[in-house]
Amino acid sequence: MKILHINTYNTGGAAISCLRTHKALLENGINSKVLLRNKTNTKTEEVYEIWEELNVIQKTNKFIQQKQWNKKQSAVKEKCSEIGELFSVFDSIWEVSNTQLFKEADIINLHWIAGFVNPATFFKSIGNKPVVWTLHDFAPFNNGLHYPNENTSIFTEEINHNKALIYPNLFENTTIVGPSQYIINHSQKSEWFSKLNHQKITNCCNTKQYKYLVKSDARKELGFQKEQKIILFVAEQLNYKRKGYKLLTEAVKLLNEINLQIIVVGNDYEEDNTFSDSITHFPHIDSEAQLNKIYAAADVFIAPSLDDNLPNTVMESLCSGTPVVAFNIGGMPEMINSEKNGILVETTSAAALSKAITKSLKFKWNNEAIALAAKLTFSESNCANAYINVYKALLNDC
Repeated sequence: MKILHINTYNTGGAAISCLRTHKALLENGINSKVLLRNKTNTKTEEVYEIWEELNVIQKTNKFIQQKQWNKKQSAVKEKCSEIGELFSVFDSIWEVSNTQLFKEADIINLHWIAGFVNPATFFKSIGNKPVVWTLHDFAPFNNGLHYPNENTSIFTEEINHNKALIYPNLFENTTIVGPSQYIINHSQKSEWFSKLNHQKITNCCNTKQYKYLVKSDARKELGFQKEQKIILFVAEQLNYKRKGYKLLTEAVKLLNEINLQIIVVGNDYEEDNTFSDSITHFPHIDSEAQLNKIYAAADVFIAPSLDDNLPNTVMESLCSGTPVVAFNIGGMPEMINSEKNGILVETTSAAALSKAITKSLKFKWNNEAIALAAKLTFSESNCANAYINVYKALLNDC
């Protein structure tokens, strides 16, 4: 059984989930490979970049085409900045079906494919190969919008373009995998994906790396005081409105905690003079060992997302033994059991979030128990076995 995962990049939340699934399959003896449009430094085995199959002339031509395609996307990026949310256009200059990896695969597992896989040509060239499409956001069934947004009219032209590309060409032998019941429910209600088979498979975490550490030891290594109250926020891009960083800063201003330290990890950080002396900012961190220490050093991880699927950061925090405070939205209730491994905030407001943070800092958490339970829930073997069962069923139906 040869599986080919296709993802545009090897960075970002979807890519992390894709690569973790791939590694879990390898560890379970499955012939799994990953095809990317763009690959940066990665030590993961069997990960390939589509450029590797091209000769010099082909690379030159594709480079020019890709540059022109990127230029066309600049208007979309400006609109995204305007509404503070992401949108993807589903066309591409690439034909992944021409690659040797595609031809050798028994099953194609799509992940986050915007700007890489052209659905109009992909589904016409798939032949009898079963397709699994893992949903990392709403974009595939939401016309390109990563999550529901009231300002959809700004993307009317792009939405119509996406509809023409995906839905008339959608392969009926496509199985949709949702990491959360939340995203499955929305996909099943969508106009086009409702007719497809859906399976829930929870994403896995790197449980060998994200593990329980003694809090005092983690703080000592990072240079934080043992007596401090530490809250943590992690996001790839801090300026994405949906991630809720602004709400967190408003909530922190309402706290009465004196010896408070706030750790912020992510890009596009803007200093807030109100409590700048209490903030330690780390830009993007590639080292999972370092991130594990940061999670373990915190008293509580804050995930104030306004909408989300099954965030990797929440999994990583729980596997590190650190409780999570989050709004009761999206896939959060599928991860957080109030007062066992965190607190779900029922009202989406800074005041409600501030109260929950205060409560969490006073609560006596069993950090080691939190880590153990998360290790079982988000284990690589569970994830791999679930995917293997889906793949086997699809091959038996061929």
